[in-house]
Amino acid sequence: MVGCGCRPEWVVKNKAMDLRGPGCNLTFTTPFLVGTLQGESWMRLSVTDVPVDDDYPWAGSANRPGGYYPGGETEDYLVLVTYGTPVTSSSWGRVKTRYR
Repeated sequence: MVGCGCRPEWVVKNKAMDLRGPGCNLTFTTPFLVGTLQGESWMRLSVTDVPVDDDYPWAGSANRPGGYYPGGETEDYLVLVTYGTPVTSSSWGRVKTRYR
């Protein structure tokens, strides 16, 4: 979803996920705004066994006892931000004519 203005750096925070099944697992979040600029950007995903602290985006695990979270990992992904195609209304008659 495209919006305008600044966006929070941390858009999905401490979402519980069930990852007990074998192989790949799907999970969904609520939609979130990513800003107004199209192009390449980075997305960071961290999965831990316990919820992370509010300062996690800036401090990581540095303020935790021992300097780490038990279990989990962090990965960075290159993503492409694009504008969606606007939805236009169409009558059933125009749809039938187009695809005949």
